[in-house]
Amino acid sequence: MAIELDYMEYANDAAAQAAYVTNGAFDSYTKLLAHFDIVKATSVLAETGQTITYVGTADCQTTTKKWTGSLLLDGNSDYVTVPDSTDWDYGSDPFTIEFWWRPVEITTASFHQFYGQMGTVQFIFHWIGSTTNKIRFYNYDSGFVVYFTCPFTPTINTWYHIALVRVNTDNAATGWRIFIDGVPQTLTLVGGAWNAALSASAAVLTIGNDTGTAYLNGYLDEFRVSKGIARWTADFSASLPTAPYDKVLQSYSEATIKTQGSYALKGVAAITDSLNKTLTRTIGSPIDLTGQTQIKFDIYSSRTGANIKIGIYDATVPTTTEKTYTVLSANTWETVVWDISAVTDANKNAISKIIVTILDADAANTFYLDNMYAGDKCLTGVIYMES
Repeated sequence: MAIELDYMEYANDAAAQAAYVTNGAFDSYTKLLAHFDIVKATSVLAETGQTITYVGTADCQTTTKKWTGSLLLDGNSDYVTVPDSTDWDYGSDPFTIEFWWRPVEITTASFHQFYGQMGTVQFIFHWIGSTTNKIRFYNYDSGFVVYFTCPFTPTINTWYHIALVRVNTDNAATGWRIFIDGVPQTLTLVGGAWNAALSASAAVLTIGNDTGTAYLNGYLDEFRVSKGIARWTADFSASLPTAPYDKVLQSYSEATIKTQGSYALKGVAAITDSLNKTLTRTIGSPIDLTGQTQIKFDIYSSRTGANIKIGIYDATVPTTTEKTYTVLSANTWETVVWDISAVTDANKNAISKIIVTILDADAANTFYLDNMYAGDKCLTGVIYMES
């Protein structure tokens, strides 16, 4: 008799993530990440935990978006705020500010404020039409610390990926980048010095407005601030982001790559930071595997080798029994037979969790799991025994 442990039937990403919960946070460089997916709210938590406050009629919507939702600002009264933090104090550190922008209106009189702190010390990144269509960045502290621009004439109702990157403290434009859709732009120094340490501002961080004159009219999506890293230093137009940024280990629903039913479980493990992170599926009614001698499951991985460990947790003992399988062929389904005959019944009579652990994060890994059960259900295809 076959006893289902999990056939991995989750109809969407949210359902998969609610079932297989990750303990892998965002990478250590990610200081602010906002998907802008929450509609009809006055404040929400960013994916990184900060309170984002909507001002005016600012709101998120799900009609015009890059992925799930986006922030819509009307150009005259709307913006959002994020509390001040030492995470916005960059000094001489490398950093990256990036987002997707879709302008609704652009004129010679319009400003589109992307990111700003407008206290005694100012930190401004925006597009301005009145200076012949330029993206402008400056840090001001009783004079310009650094101030540079690049020409850009956007088209309305078009999504652009914009990134401001400080690479290093070279006394040249090569220490900085502005990328538009992954293409580095030509920068012109207007004031200050390329290699100056940036002055910190104590003002609230605003997205979409500075002092009431630079309201953004359009949409913003997937706003990320990274400190301590230059995410890009050269043209990345061929590898623009194709999905929202996520945690270093995350689960998803997969409708195409599967071995049975309608869905498989997809897992994405980032390079380096996903090491030893887990996806944990808690089973509401513990499963009794008394007398069972084997567990079978299907696995498909972008990496070969012993990269992933599957565990079953018995709640009454408690104890975890684990299986590390060595993937033989990349991007191929392999059916694994896991011998649990040596596990005592006391250690498998109340299985309340399935735990997926990343053992090797020397490279990123996308993997899929499907059709996990105990017993002697008939198999088709190739069977890979213990390894």
